[in-house]
Amino acid sequence: MSSRPVPAELLPWALSALGVCNHGQEPDLSVIAGDASNRRYFRLLLGARNYVLAEAPPATEKNEAFLAVRDMLSGAGVKVPALYAADIERGYLLLEDLGDRVLLPELSAASTAVSIFLAQSASPALYSSIIATDRIMPTGLAIS
Repeated sequence: MSSRPVPAELLPWALSALGVCNHGQEPDLSVIAGDASNRRYFRLLLGARNYVLAEAPPATEKNEAFLAVRDMLSGAGVKVPALYAADIERGYLLLEDLGDRVLLPELSAASTAVSIFLAQSASPALYSSIIATDRIMPTGLAIS
């Protein structure tokens, strides 16, 4: 994980986007494990609600493309985090928190095959876009 500090403007930006006034109580902001990019993720706890804040530096991250793929998947009926706010220039995203459950440990060869079958059956347009882009399917997965 990165040792860079949380950008000073990130939390005030998120609170403003949510319409929340910070009256001396500092909301709970914790680091969430990220990925192999320069993006960093934080969980914001506000009372009973959780949000994910992403810092995705625009110099290294393709934030507009990320949001376009998010919109495409959402339009195809795939559950993706809701987007509450975005500041593309600073690389800040305020997203729905879908929790800590990770997909990979839940998958087996059988469940993966069932998922592919369901994707083919439920959303031919999504399945076609996955095959056409060859970016979402795991390497070496043969589909006939």
